[in-house]
Amino acid sequence: MQFKKRLQLFFLGIIFIIFGCDATKTIEDGNALDITLNSGRNKKLYLYGYYGEQVNLVDSLVTDAQGHVYKKLSDEVKPGMYQLRFPDGKFIKIILNNEKVALQTEMVNPGGALVFTESVENQKLRKYFTELGTTRGQLVSLSKFLLDNEPDAKDYATSLAKFQDLQQKENQAYAALFNGYEQLLAARYTAFANRPVYDPGQNGKLDFEQFLQKEYWKGKDFSDSTLLNTDAFTTLYLNFLGNFQNRSLSKEEQDENFKKGVDIILKKAGVNNEVFAYSVSFLVDCFVKLKSKEVLAHIGENYLPFVSCTDESLISDLTDRIGQFEKANVGKIAPNFNLPDLSGKMVGLNDLKKDQKLIFFWKSSCSHCKEFILKLNEFGKQNKQKLSGIDVLSISLDEDKSEWENFIHKNPNSWTNCLADGSWNSEVAQDYNVFNTPTILLLDKENTIIGKPKDFVELAMLLK
Repeated sequence: MQFKKRLQLFFLGIIFIIFGCDATKTIEDGNALDITLNSGRNKKLYLYGYYGEQVNLVDSLVTDAQGHVYKKLSDEVKPGMYQLRFPDGKFIKIILNNEKVALQTEMVNPGGALVFTESVENQKLRKYFTELGTTRGQLVSLSKFLLDNEPDAKDYATSLAKFQDLQQKENQAYAALFNGYEQLLAARYTAFANRPVYDPGQNGKLDFEQFLQKEYWKGKDFSDSTLLNTDAFTTLYLNFLGNFQNRSLSKEEQDENFKKGVDIILKKAGVNNEVFAYSVSFLVDCFVKLKSKEVLAHIGENYLPFVSCTDESLISDLTDRIGQFEKANVGKIAPNFNLPDLSGKMVGLNDLKKDQKLIFFWKSSCSHCKEFILKLNEFGKQNKQKLSGIDVLSISLDEDKSEWENFIHKNPNSWTNCLADGSWNSEVAQDYNVFNTPTILLLDKENTIIGKPKDFVELAMLLK
């Protein structure tokens, strides 16, 4: 009897261990915050998530009478970096990556008093900032001195030796911190956002341009789109573009310099569609703020066409932002042009004499263009009288003339079809600052632009 009872208890224990462990695991799966805020009772805290340089409200928490709060976060909270904001606007950065984050801090100096009692991600990140942050600042300062001076300058040899000693110590400290933890988001974040420094002793003073093109990007994984949910890309890009800013240059020279930086960034970002789209968007924002229309035109002409067509709202938004600097805005006189039609006859804007003119730029490889053309063609068949007072002219940006001709032969229409030699770099595309296809313009009799619809739906509304 005693043996039987012991056996029952044994099996009950096994069941408890199996199901108890599973139950505990289920509770701990996902993200949870366990916060103790000294002198912070009944305080409302806000959790903001990063997407590049943008931060968006994700959740809020309220501490109890003891200054404590625990909250299991929604499964929709993505791995990434977050701001935990306090009522006075101060904040601390934390990483959420499917683990419980337990921390203690205070209201007056939340960053200085911060201690992570649980969370490998944040313990590692905290240690990186507190122990390696000062060293990195010293390396950047020494690197600048070494770049600005010749090897025979006073203190050059001493500064170079100090630089190389600090760099070796930093490398050793970083390895000790993250060896075996390379897959942590904290490790990937610091490896990407960490500002590379230029070692003239190793690279040579004449190799700085090569350093910016190659060495600067070593260890930077552009395929890791999770890093978009941090400020890693923003930090790296701003530091990088700072190398191309030179106050002694004229505006034209400075724009040309910035174009070089833009080209390097976007060629690196091209390995991942989401990272590429974000990078284009970020750079557009930067140069809108700087009012650098030449750099914006460069981005629009060379990179916007390659942003994935699946994100129509992003393409539309980018086109609008770049369009702030367009030469061909609503209310302006449309630039004249002379282009060959299908027969080779030259057609100019001034040859169009009707009360309204509809001009659109397109490519046969653009699915949105094909959709627009088919709808316009059908609209013309059903509304012959309405279109009778409008001159319609299409301008193809196809690089291959045969592709343009084949498309029109397979999809015949009643309007004038022209080809712009040079595609995106053609004179007409430059004059109209065409960054995306289809680009649609509606003109009045005097060639004043009266509308720039984004698609056929908006065009149909203008033609009512």
